[in-house]
Amino acid sequence: MPYLSFPYLPISITLIKMRYTLLALLLCISSELAAAPQNQVTIETDAFIFNTQKQSVAASKSVYINYGNLNIQSDSAAYSSIKNTLEIKGNVLAQQHNTTIRSNLLISNLKTGIIYAPQPMIFKHNEIFGKSENSHYNTRSQVLTLKGKPQITEGKNTLEADEITFDFKTNKVKSRGKTKISVSETTDIPNDI
Repeated sequence: MPYLSFPYLPISITLIKMRYTLLALLLCISSELAAAPQNQVTIETDAFIFNTQKQSVAASKSVYINYGNLNIQSDSAAYSSIKNTLEIKGNVLAQQHNTTIRSNLLISNLKTGIIYAPQPMIFKHNEIFGKSENSHYNTRSQVLTLKGKPQITEGKNTLEADEITFDFKTNKVKSRGKTKISVSETTDIPNDI
């Protein structure tokens, strides 16, 4: 199998049956990547474009990214080592453990560990559903901030506010600004509020 090395890009690739496998492209897309960047990242796509002058690589036409239990599907993905960013565009579906995120655009700043969804997104975590017009996720603190008509639903209970934060470590939700809560009659309210 041919092996290609690009000295200006943090990439090594192996060509396999007209599909491409890419190692060590992503440095941080989730907190697990930040904790263990030496693990293998696999990207499968129909087309790669390498630009050594811009120190970037782009994948297009049905992109599939796998890192351990993190799976991402999209229409395209682009990494820039100069900007230290990863952009995942078009019909983005990200799944890890029991969390699923859908959006048309995710932009990850690999230096700060912040993933932005500047367009509408929806997510499901266990039995909690959420949506917003824009959001950002801090991979280090594992806190998702929803803005632009954010809404979180669990069962028949719904929370709407100007801004909602969801902490994935503690499963706690906080709201800011004008808040509307709809609670079903069968809801048990925990004692630790």
